[in-house]
Amino acid sequence: MSERDSRYDVDLGQLLRDRHEHLRTELVATPWHSYETLAEVRGTSLDATRYAVHKAAQQHQLLLVPVEETVVVPAFQLDADGAVRTELLPVLELLLGAGMDTWRAWAWLTQPAALTLGRAPEEALTDPEMTDLVRHAAVRLAEHVR
Repeated sequence: MSERDSRYDVDLGQLLRDRHEHLRTELVATPWHSYETLAEVRGTSLDATRYAVHKAAQQHQLLLVPVEETVVVPAFQLDADGAVRTELLPVLELLLGAGMDTWRAWAWLTQPAALTLGRAPEEALTDPEMTDLVRHAAVRLAEHVR
């Protein structure tokens, strides 16, 4: 037997950290709201919006993600009026209620998946034929988070 050639060693930990950082960069490049921009969309005051956002997040009904020194509200989960899309509520409650990291939830909901025929789970939820499948996948994922 020959000794292993260290030129081909891969630092898997670093590879995963790099992949996560790249994914975070991609996610932050997608539309999101600050408290101020969401208040404008909702037509409410900044204080009222901040209160409503935090209350919804505490109830696991809204995904808030810490980005640097602020918190962002990913726009994919909102309708045109700034309310949480009703079809997402059961899935958000499952994932966030299980204690899933908000970055991981954002990625899982918005990245294309084979399970959903190449669509992101949040998109697949708009298809009545895919709703049960996405919810079932969210249940299984939440079980692994706990």
